[in-house]
Amino acid sequence: MRVGVKVMGHAVEFFPEDKRSAWTYEGRQGESVRDLIVNSGIKSELVMNVACKGRIIPKDTPLEDGMELLLFTPVSGG
Repeated sequence: MRVGVKVMGHAVEFFPEDKRSAWTYEGRQGESVRDLIVNSGIKSELVMNVACKGRIIPKDTPLEDGMELLLFTPVSGG
């Protein structure tokens, strides 16, 4: 199954180099959004929210073929 992933926010510099803006995740049946994050080499604490189809979704949401996910990193600055 293929899932599109796009990263939003300033913490992208802490993501793996090949995952700093957008990529396609090749997932397996039964995987969740949390599995995608971990299997992509991203520290879970860097993903504050995940959105799909304009709505925030829980990280335990099962992946579906063709999903387009937005990963939001923590707000920072001063």
